[in-house]
Amino acid sequence: MDRQIVMIIKVKAISYSVLAFIALFCYLYPIAFNFLPLDTGELLHLCGILYFIFYVGRYLNKKIYEMLRIAILVMIIGLSATGVYNNAYDLSLIKKILSFFLYPFSAMLVVNLISKSSKSFSFYVLLEWIIYVTIVQGLISIFMYFDRNLQEYIIGHISSGMEQENFMEVQAAFRVIALCKFQYANMAVMYGLALFSAISLGFSNKSTLYQHKILYVLSIAFISIMGILSARTFFLMIFLSFLYYSYLLYKRKGIYSFMYILLIVCSIILLLIISISLLENSEYSATYNWAFEWYINMSESKSFETGSSNRLYEMYLFPDNLKTWLLGDGQFVTVDGLFYKQTDVGYLRSLFYWGLVGTIVFYYFQYKCCKLICNSTRDGIIKKLCWLIFIWLLVYNVKEFWHANLYWALFLVTLIKFKYNNSQNDFSMYGYL
Repeated sequence: MDRQIVMIIKVKAISYSVLAFIALFCYLYPIAFNFLPLDTGELLHLCGILYFIFYVGRYLNKKIYEMLRIAILVMIIGLSATGVYNNAYDLSLIKKILSFFLYPFSAMLVVNLISKSSKSFSFYVLLEWIIYVTIVQGLISIFMYFDRNLQEYIIGHISSGMEQENFMEVQAAFRVIALCKFQYANMAVMYGLALFSAISLGFSNKSTLYQHKILYVLSIAFISIMGILSARTFFLMIFLSFLYYSYLLYKRKGIYSFMYILLIVCSIILLLIISISLLENSEYSATYNWAFEWYINMSESKSFETGSSNRLYEMYLFPDNLKTWLLGDGQFVTVDGLFYKQTDVGYLRSLFYWGLVGTIVFYYFQYKCCKLICNSTRDGIIKKLCWLIFIWLLVYNVKEFWHANLYWALFLVTLIKFKYNNSQNDFSMYGYL
């Protein structure tokens, strides 16, 4: 009888683990199959709403309410910028704002599944799960990179048309493609955030992954390789990760940290030299020429510029009238699906959409979410990680439009759940703790 009970408990734990893994994968890496009307992330949103209706009910934490209240303000400004001030009906950014309301419900479901599959749940358990899911995404991408038949099959099912399919096949000749609707630079950002998470684990005494040092180091190395193969933007994230690690190490070890930092710098330089020497004249020379274009240009012309950096410079176009500066033009993309004003710069796309008023409120919302999370914990590492993500958000929008709503909702719900588990307060997981 006892064996049957133990077996049932193990089966339930495995079932929850599988469901949690699938849910977190869909949450972080939604797949837009071209034969489905909704991507897997949107399907998870629906499941999250149903979970909230049937299991959480009217209970919702006041901090999530505060996040949603500001999101409503952002949406009102967005609708005003398009329909009222500019008589335009570009709702592409409104759809992104709508995610502010949906991510918390999906996050509740994901966090609850992870909690049920873990013996001891904490914020650092979530970070470990993020790393594991990211590694699986990376393995899928690397299999696609080396198996062209698999690559063509998957691209054929995730591309939205022949033009996009052809473009992805051209890109796949020298960089990895993800099984996800995020690609290239945005995918590199996801790898970068997993790298930030891994570094944070190294300064926590609650991490199971960090206790297995070899697996921990291999995880960081693999995530870094996949990030570089996704987009050259990842080199900037490596630099930021290095600064983050150096800061945390200095806070812990003081002046002795410089020896560790010097060792890491030498290791990174050595790995770059080995990578360059192995790839330069190999069958993967196209990947080398693309990934290390900055190094090649520096060697030949003493310049760090790349084709992407030159194109980015050309995208810096500013409004030529006061109305656009203040209220925008109400357009995020053109009728052809191209970037409005042919600029991909995050700040400028926001400026052209809803002007300075909407832009300030939008980035204030990102700041407010970060502040809410930091106010929900006393853990210094968690706070530093959140502020690092916010700093990255400000930096990355110099290049592309990006927000961290995905992570803000997941982090906030996790901290609420952790507080609930510790307080053992019967049904008030999302209530007023």
